[in-house]
Amino acid sequence: MVRTPEAREIPAGRVGRVGTYASWVSWLDAFRRGEEPSAAGLDPVDARLGPYVEARLLARVDTAVTDRVRQWRAALAEAVMARPPVDAARVAELLRDADRRLQPLVRLAASPLLPAAVTATLGAALDGVREGGRAAVDEAKRRLLEEPAGSASGRGAAPAGPPQDGRAHAERREDRHRQDGQQHRGADPPVLAEERHR
Repeated sequence: MVRTPEAREIPAGRVGRVGTYASWVSWLDAFRRGEEPSAAGLDPVDARLGPYVEARLLARVDTAVTDRVRQWRAALAEAVMARPPVDAARVAELLRDADRRLQPLVRLAASPLLPAAVTATLGAALDGVREGGRAAVDEAKRRLLEEPAGSASGRGAAPAGPPQDGRAHAERREDRHRQDGQQHRGADPPVLAEERHR
């Protein structure tokens, strides 16, 4: 069998890294679009890929997760506007549906294919996202209860997001997880930077 010059120029180890990178890029692109493709066949993202490839893949994980969180927040806001949380039953329904939509992110955050420090940071960040959604729904309900009888002002208004105190609490907790990750990896994994700096 005649090997091309291009094949001879690429070491065997690098061929594996390139294939892993391409497979993850394809998977993350689909995930960003709102899909949840099968992770079968994906290789772990770890030091065996080399620091450059690993860092690039983790940056793409960061981007994909951030995009899915934005989609999740937009869907929650639309649900609140379509059917405002006028009572406890509607609040429970909104939160139940929101949690269901968050599950693809939860599964990614628990994936054994990602470094432990990254999954710890992702899990903490998603806890903050979930708490923020609950706070937004509660705030929307409070506004509805406070509006004058017969007034339409505020009904259907999108939730503004969690109160500042809730965000600060989530950020402090993420800082603790981030510090733990630095002790294990020597660097802060680039996951959900938007959540850390909101």
